[in-house]
Amino acid sequence: MPNSFEELLKGQEYLGTMGDMPGEASQKSMLMIFIADNSGSMYGERMDSLNQAFREMIPVLQKIQMDVNDAFQLSIAVLVFGTDAHWKVEPTPILQYVHTDLDSNGGGTNYGKALKALQSKLTRQEFMAHTGKIAEPYIMLMTDGQPNDNGYESVIEELNKNLWYSHAQRYAVLIGKTAIHDAKARAAVEAFVSDKSEGIVTAEEAKKIVEVVSAKTIHTIKNMTMRTPHLGEEQEVRKTAPSESSTPGDSENPYGDSWDFDNLDPSSIYGDDYVF
Repeated sequence: MPNSFEELLKGQEYLGTMGDMPGEASQKSMLMIFIADNSGSMYGERMDSLNQAFREMIPVLQKIQMDVNDAFQLSIAVLVFGTDAHWKVEPTPILQYVHTDLDSNGGGTNYGKALKALQSKLTRQEFMAHTGKIAEPYIMLMTDGQPNDNGYESVIEELNKNLWYSHAQRYAVLIGKTAIHDAKARAAVEAFVSDKSEGIVTAEEAKKIVEVVSAKTIHTIKNMTMRTPHLGEEQEVRKTAPSESSTPGDSENPYGDSWDFDNLDPSSIYGDDYVF
């Protein structure tokens, strides 16, 4: 089984560049996923400030979308979690997004359920379906407490095998002094972020949530939309099956999709251009 993006592309034929591809194939999709803690401790000022962060951030992200025009299609999804987890917003183009306030539903802070909900959508059949190029996702976790469950570590281990997750830009916001100085809370978000030294931001006071969420997201998305492409990004993948020498048989694609090389429909794996 391929264990990296480069191995997945090995043996494929490459044709043309981004400029050669007409229509949708030249547009890159970028999904921003926000995972918001709506447990009982988030009730009141913290949740109000989190909603304010969305209200201030969205117009700026919409302006970024207008600036990059057709080069990128920015979309947003919002997952809320407490004792349970559910998708408040499934992927929506940023220009169509109108924020509806998130509410605290009480209960604990079940990281495992939130991460399983994330895992179930990071596949070509779900949130990563797109006919053009796909940029690595941007994922931000926002929480004010330590996990109330003991199973989240195993879910992260599974997520690390999914290349949509492992290539994602992943950040976390620790909200409130209790969470910031709680060793278990910090350990949990350290396991989640893509860079421990820069991936965790803190907001001791509720009013700071607006600043840290907005600043980190806007700065990162600006950089991602303006960045020089990396390996494979400007190349089209011709939809042909890998050679027999690289065929692993029935297995799990590290992108989270099932594939069966004995009955291969390449479009079911690559869609159109399966590149970042």
